[in-house]
Amino acid sequence: MRRLSGDPGSVTIIVALSLTMLLGIAALAIDVGGLLAEQRAVQNGADAAAIAIAKQCAEHAVDPDAHPAPCTDALASTYLDENSTSPVTPSVELATSYSGKVGRVTVTGQVASPSIFARFLGVEGPVTASAAATARWGPLTAVDEVFPLVVCKGALPPVGESVRLVVDHASGADPEKCDGAPDEQPFGWITPHDPSACTSKITLLPSIYLDVLPADQDPDNAECQSVFKELHHDIRALGNCHTTPSRPYLHCHGSGDPEARTRVLAVYDAQAGSPSSRPAHSLIAFEFVGARFAGEASYFNGSWPEPCTPPEDPAAIDDMQCIEGVVQNYIPPTDGPIFDPAIAALLPNIDDTTVLDVRLVD
Repeated sequence: MRRLSGDPGSVTIIVALSLTMLLGIAALAIDVGGLLAEQRAVQNGADAAAIAIAKQCAEHAVDPDAHPAPCTDALASTYLDENSTSPVTPSVELATSYSGKVGRVTVTGQVASPSIFARFLGVEGPVTASAAATARWGPLTAVDEVFPLVVCKGALPPVGESVRLVVDHASGADPEKCDGAPDEQPFGWITPHDPSACTSKITLLPSIYLDVLPADQDPDNAECQSVFKELHHDIRALGNCHTTPSRPYLHCHGSGDPEARTRVLAVYDAQAGSPSSRPAHSLIAFEFVGARFAGEASYFNGSWPEPCTPPEDPAAIDDMQCIEGVVQNYIPPTDGPIFDPAIAALLPNIDDTTVLDVRLVD
């Protein structure tokens, strides 16, 4: 009986060919992995550069004295190189309108990723990794959830400065005046279109008027009580809050998270319309550090100074409404439109109290 004999030479050939293929796949995987890593790094750099340039342009447009750096592409190389291990070739496309108050910037970065192993398979030279990011800036014009508190434009300081606004209804506040003085009307409330709701959706248009109620007539429904409770909680999160028998009002010390206690507020024009129906002027991001609404109180860094110090008669607190905080100049990216050409007629209203929205877009 004849035995079948194998062919050890053919096995060697198959193993050699297979090994070559496996080594080639491994080599390509290493090179492709390096290319993808470089691309991610360039994308991070492009995102950061686009946001940085857009913020620089927005800040310069609102207040060139405080932010003298012109709107240029000089920041692109800095952010791209910081995020990549290899030199990046930047490209910036910048377009502005309305005296720089509205604009768009696209940052593209390219980097040569070396082919370490693929060259042994016939791939010559480095492979280019590239990424792009676009950011836009312009007046904040549309927000789905605007806090029901509204502020008179004449009561606001420039963006970035702190303010304490007081309404003392016992002294006869005048809604036609608005400079933050205790005997005037620097803020009020929006009447929700839905009686069961509290926050409102606002898109700024020349035809938009706000139903403004006095500061001591906050919307009284379960939803608003929840909204106010959340704000007070975020202010209390400033840390080290306490009360004492002689001072039963909350006192807080600390820092906390500024973003957590920031709300979008509507700003109205007290010089037009009627006392109960005022034209919408702008939308702002307001970082609360203290608030007293309808007899409730939250404090930051000790008790309120005069004239917001609680009077001896607790019932009189209802006549004294106070808020304290800072107008911020940047809203973190959110869904929704950033700028609608239909509000071009409002652009002349942009001043040093105007908040410009900056965000990455597709």
